[in-house]
Amino acid sequence: MLLVCGPTGSGKTTTLYSVLKSVDSPEKNIVTVEDPVEFQLEGINQVTVRPDIGLTFASSLRAILRQDPNIIMIGEIRDFETVDIAIKSALTGHLVLSTLHTTTAAGAIVRLVNMGVEPYLIDSALVCVVAQRLVRRICSYCKEEYQIKSDVLESLKLKPEILKSNPKFFRGKGCSRCFNLGYTGRISIAEVLLLTPKVRELVILRAQEHIIKQQARKEGMTTLRESGMDLVFKGVTTMEEIIRVTAPDEVSV
Repeated sequence: MLLVCGPTGSGKTTTLYSVLKSVDSPEKNIVTVEDPVEFQLEGINQVTVRPDIGLTFASSLRAILRQDPNIIMIGEIRDFETVDIAIKSALTGHLVLSTLHTTTAAGAIVRLVNMGVEPYLIDSALVCVVAQRLVRRICSYCKEEYQIKSDVLESLKLKPEILKSNPKFFRGKGCSRCFNLGYTGRISIAEVLLLTPKVRELVILRAQEHIIKQQARKEGMTTLRESGMDLVFKGVTTMEEIIRVTAPDEVSV
């Protein structure tokens, strides 16, 4: 089971569609249950839920499991009944993709527990959680370099080695091509939480969100803020944009 998390409009469904297209092949039976179907994908069976006639996420999943699917995509996990069937589907060998409304990747695990899922089921079924956001790109036609005060940099709590490297910062002045916004287009940033053996131990122990996140960072996970700041240093987006869409990391490890 693979979960993609984030607020409404953060590109979760687009990411899942991209995953489906990358694993799609004629011999695979791929079925989606959505509310509503947002993109028509050729060669993939897509179902729109209709609660008014009893066609809910849960009832659709029960019917789909009788059709020997290889990959199942669930538009959104909203209740225990849906997540229960989804996890049981993953445990029986199906690749299950879905979305969840949580702020961080580690928060998705805590949310599943709060919904009533037993930790040992999460440990057995869940492979990866991706939390993502969309940030605006700096307009390439009016892009300029500027200096940031040292006290502002210190408040960001960046790693010492980053500050020593004397990073450059860019922004868009605003021009006719970007309608004086300084931005054109968007790009995604993400944190990917892999359920490693140590993370799985914390899941079984019902550990709090920040403890799971700390362990994942020790094992190499890049947080949303760190992923965003990488794009800032590459001149893709602005520091203000990253601060707007991401929360600060608790403790640097």
